[in-house]
Amino acid sequence: WPIPLSPGQDNTALIAFIGIAVSIPITIFFYFDQNFSSLLCQQPSMQLDRGSYYHSSFLFMAGFNVIGPLFGLPFVTGSLPHSPQMVRALTNQEPKLGTPKVSENRIAPFIMYTMILLSYLVLAQVIEAIPVAAADAVLIFVGLEGIMDTRIWPRLRVFFTWQENCPAEYGEPGAARLFTLLQLSVIIAGWILNETPAALAFPLVIACLVPIRTYLLPALFTKKQLRVLDSEDVAGNHKKNDALCLEEDDEGDNDNALDVEADSKGHDEDEEEEI
Repeated sequence: WPIPLSPGQDNTALIAFIGIAVSIPITIFFYFDQNFSSLLCQQPSMQLDRGSYYHSSFLFMAGFNVIGPLFGLPFVTGSLPHSPQMVRALTNQEPKLGTPKVSENRIAPFIMYTMILLSYLVLAQVIEAIPVAAADAVLIFVGLEGIMDTRIWPRLRVFFTWQENCPAEYGEPGAARLFTLLQLSVIIAGWILNETPAALAFPLVIACLVPIRTYLLPALFTKKQLRVLDSEDVAGNHKKNDALCLEEDDEGDNDNALDVEADSKGHDEDEEEEI
């Protein structure tokens, strides 16, 4: 049943305009949600071998969300193939090499989507009998599991650890505490907004992460601190960060040596002129 878009009864034009305005924050949310999921599951620590992809999933999701709502279907968002939970579920420990190996395939997500479809077609009455609290508990479990895998969770220990005992992987303790406080502030702001009548504007908080990362963080932290606190892969880049820091120190020492040498030459030239 197509949704009427032309002006007619029941203020169709006004409803269409409101729908377009309301869809803007939803689109922003889908865009960031899809990017975050793709970035998290395709970081080096996930041990994927077949390259990264970002555009094809966006293309299919855009097609579904443009055509589907015209016929009264709800918005859809990609969930399974590009999520860290899915990648970990397909990860096996290599018995010989002792390294994790991901069984990268299209069959597993296809089977899961097929089972979801069949559950709605065959077991619709059973699903409707499931208490809402049970469904919420599943979502809470998935959310907590995702939080446990983020860096903010283990970094909270810097608030309760002596300065000299803070793990080196978090860099300078003061910078790590400030960075974590900023992350917690954004989370709290989004949570508070989500509990108000303006909850639909929640994606705007997520969109604010872009100017925060682009303008605010460089003003509060040095490049070396951001490499430690905001690197793509902490486990893989920790040694790289140390090497880069050493290189910067060496460059700084070389620059200082060159300055001293230039000053000494200038001093000698001045003495020669005086003579």
